[in-house]
Amino acid sequence: MNNYEKVSTNNYYKTDLRITKTHRLLVRALVKLLEEKPFSKISVKDLCEEALVSRSGFYSHFEDKYHLLLYCLEDLKQEISDQLDFNDKTLLLDRVIDFIQSNDRLFHSLFNDDTSLELQKMLQSTFTGEIEEFLQVKQTIEKEEYPVSIPIMAVFLAGGIIQVIHWWVYSGFKEPKETIHQLLSQIM
Repeated sequence: MNNYEKVSTNNYYKTDLRITKTHRLLVRALVKLLEEKPFSKISVKDLCEEALVSRSGFYSHFEDKYHLLLYCLEDLKQEISDQLDFNDKTLLLDRVIDFIQSNDRLFHSLFNDDTSLELQKMLQSTFTGEIEEFLQVKQTIEKEEYPVSIPIMAVFLAGGIIQVIHWWVYSGFKEPKETIHQLLSQIM
């Protein structure tokens, strides 16, 4: 079971087993289809057929395939956040880098598709919020003032991290993950 299969059980839908089961089936279907073809070529019909879920069932849970993808990213973000130690900035980077490399076919499909820009915008929004929160906690713990506002730093850092990740995936992971980790740690 990979991380995307686990994410559908980590949120507030956990109380209703039918909802959890439907989400898990749709997440698995999305991951399987992404390994076969680009995101732009995946239709809701494809997702429903693969998951054995009706179209009305799909639409009772998600607005469209982008909402399903966002759901996957949000649950992953929550899973990583739950395990963060704000005193250790490298922990988040380790988890993100390991996740990307262990799901290389998924990220190749996402980043090499014409929806790559949309994915980058979703990641930008997610990373910016997480980095902003991280910087605020860090500033409180270390009692340190930053030279620019935290929101500006968060946007800048998130953009840089996403572009490095995009380059790393696009290059076929030519650099070892330790090198990417070291580079991103220095940026943070």
